[in-house]
Parts: sequence; C-alpha cells; structure tokens
Amino acid sequence: MSCALPGAVAYFVRDGELHSPNPLCATGHGTSASGCPVPCGLNIPHRKEAIPIDFCHIPVSIIKRSEGRSAVAAAAYRSGTKLTNEWDGLTHDYTRKGGVVHAEIMLPAHAPPEFADRSTLWNSVEQIEKARDSQLAREIEAALPRELSREQQLALVRAYVKDNFVDKGMCADFAIHDKGTGNPHVHIMLTVRPLKENGAWGAKCRKAYDLDESGQRIPDGKGGWKNHREDTTDWNDKGNVEIWRAAWAAYTNRALEAAGQGCGTCIGRPPQLQATGH
Repeated sequence: MSCALPGAVAYFVRDGELHSPNPLCATGHGTSASGCPVPCGLNIPHRKEAIPIDFCHIPVSIIKRSEGRSAVAAAAYRSGTKLTNEWDGLTHDYTRKGGVVHAEIMLPAHAPPEFADRSTLWNSVEQIEKARDSQLAREIEAALPRELSREQQLALVRAYVKDNFVDKGMCADFAIHDKGTGNPHVHIMLTVRPLKENGAWGAKCRKAYDLDESGQRIPDGKGGWKNHREDTTDWNDKGNVEIWRAAWAAYTNRALEAAGQGCGTCIGRPPQLQATGH
C-alpha cells in the first residue's frame, strides 16, 4: 500500500465491503501494519493484532444504461424506497432493505424545487437521456468513521457534498447505510448533466472548432470546418477523482478533530476504482 495523503483516514476492504479503520496505534506517532506512518491515534487502546489495511477504497463509478443499470433503480436501492422508472416502466421496490439510516437530496440554488423529490429528480434524468448507452449518474462511496456520532457523520457528509458537488452545480442524493456491524458508509449519487440557470437541463458537450496558429478555423476539405466535441463542465476531468478523495480525507480529519478524536491514519491509493455495490 502506498501512502498518498498523510494525515487522512485510511479505509480497507474486507469481504468485498468498505470498512472504516481499527486504530493502528495509541495516541502518538507510529507505523501501521502496512508500513505507513500514523500521525496520531484515535484515543482508543492499541490492539496487538490490527486488521491489515490493504488500501483505502473510495470508489467513483458511472451508472450507465449500456450496462443495464438505471439511475432510478440505483436511487431506490440506496435510499431503501420504492420508485418507478418512467423511461422503461420498471418498478424497483427496496422498502424492505435494512440498514438505510438516512437519505437526503441536496440541490444547487438554480435547480427546480421539485427535484427535492427523489422520483422526480431521477426520472427527469432518465427522460432527458435518450440514448441506450447514456451515462446517467456518478456515484461515490466512502466509509464513515465509527468514532463519530450519527449527527457528526451526517454533518460531515453534508459539508463534503455541498462544497465539492452541489456548489459546482450538481444535484446530489446521498444515503447513509449502517447495519450495526461496524461498517457505516455513505453512497453519494450525483447528476452528470448540468442545469441551466432557468432550471432546465443543459448539454453535456458542445461543438468546438479546431483553430490554426492564427486562431482561424481550419477547413475540413468538405465545405465545412474541422471540429471536435468538448464537455460543457469539468466534472469528467480525470484528476477529479484524486481531488475528491483528498477532500474527503481532509473533511473527515477535520470532523474527527472537531469531535475530539484527533487525526486519522494515512490513506493509500487503490489499484482500481470500482463500486462495491453495497
């Protein structure tokens, strides 16, 4: 495991699920079982046999129609609710799903107020995306520190989501899952299509003309001009994954410090980013 962000909270994967860490040392500096420096502990007694941390796991994935998925189905599962997808007519009922302790929608100021309703929001997403291979939503999953109370976990998620996504123009639908097995975590679903100032959905990309060294359009030899497609937002930039991961670490450490728990351990780079589906 490589240590990417000293001072951040480490998470590990066990049995295919996201888990927050067991402390690897008592108060003071030390070294984790993986060899990463531990800035300070969480004021919990040292365990002789700490569970090894394989890598931090904050997966970022895209919900794609081409993979047989739908934003409505994902939202129903994450929130433990019953929703009908108006695009294909399928109803997804997860009202018997256990462990959903909180679900909430956060909207940018210019979003239609009716998007505060989960069915309205995600059915609007499904309807605006016409293609069978459309990208419907982005999802981020992160483990929550067990050392924080439910209210503190909720405040952490709200602050992170608002500052990193909602303030950038995305609609966010998050759900906190906790089955009482020591594995509290949050799923954050985000819209991938921007909203116009009037609340209508905007375009994901636009046509941009290729320019020569003089800033002039380049003929394509067919009576037109060479051009390419470019995104209308920077939400798909590859560097965002590292930015969002670093921000989660910083926000989590700040929440732990505010709660009097000290700072966390180190965070490693996962070898791959993929949703765990829990």
